[in-house]
Amino acid sequence: MKALVKYGMKPGEVELREVEKPAAGPDDVIMRVKSVGVCGSDIEFWQNRITFPVNIPVTLGHEFAGIVEEVG
Repeated sequence: MKALVKYGMKPGEVELREVEKPAAGPDDVIMRVKSVGVCGSDIEFWQNRITFPVNIPVTLGHEFAGIVEEVG
């Protein structure tokens, strides 16, 4: 599946990458994303103006809507 990944700590070190599809844990759901939005924090990551510790690489994005496909 494709995901937006911050792979370095310089501004602009973000790219669309192929990543492994996650498995649902006991308290998780897997969703097929149908629509996304860009949040202010996504722009902060892209410009590397992050004010908290981050483990790189990190998948970005938390503004989305979709269809539940799997329940843990």
